[in-house]
Amino acid sequence: MAEKRDGLPYVWVTWLTKLLTGDASCEWAGWFQAQHDRKTWTAVPDDFDATTWQIEHTAARNEYQEMLEEKGFDVSTESQNSFHLKGRTATVGGKPDLIAVKGSRGLIVDIKTGQPRSSDHVQVMLYMYAVPKAFPARYKEVVFEGRVVYGEREVPVPSSAVDSKFIERFAGLIGRLASNKPARRVPSYGECGFCRIPASECPERVDDDTPATEVDDF
Repeated sequence: MAEKRDGLPYVWVTWLTKLLTGDASCEWAGWFQAQHDRKTWTAVPDDFDATTWQIEHTAARNEYQEMLEEKGFDVSTESQNSFHLKGRTATVGGKPDLIAVKGSRGLIVDIKTGQPRSSDHVQVMLYMYAVPKAFPARYKEVVFEGRVVYGEREVPVPSSAVDSKFIERFAGLIGRLASNKPARRVPSYGECGFCRIPASECPERVDDDTPATEVDDF
């Protein structure tokens, strides 16, 4: 049985992105992960080929990093960028692929190997919000913009995207995931099919698609 975390709930940036865009609706899954020690529950196995993904992602990241360095940017990568931003109700963690700085200009870059999604942009926006706060001395005079890179295609994320409305919605979601009251569940095959929280922890989990019902009306 999953055990509660010590201290504040912990929220990883990637748990937020699909909830903010509406690509996912089950806030309970994020709440559960934020509230419980990951070492005390066993995730549902998936068929994702993490090794192949990691090789492709690393190659694409290295190529983009070299391009930025050739343009005169100072670039830090993944583990160098890891942050833990502690708020009043929760700690938010993340690890941007690349942070590049040239004078007062900053770029936060996320490398993607799949199809474009709105949640990819939101991930970069969350980094753009969090990084200056997590590293105030390092990036004191830097103004950040973002980029999502899909192979040869780059999608810019302007600094203006991280406005007061976005921050308000982000903070509201954090508040719900950090609350002692469990967030809403949305049990369905569409939601649960991508969720790794097992039925032992979520009895409402749906593992089978809804069968078609036959009618004679059409």
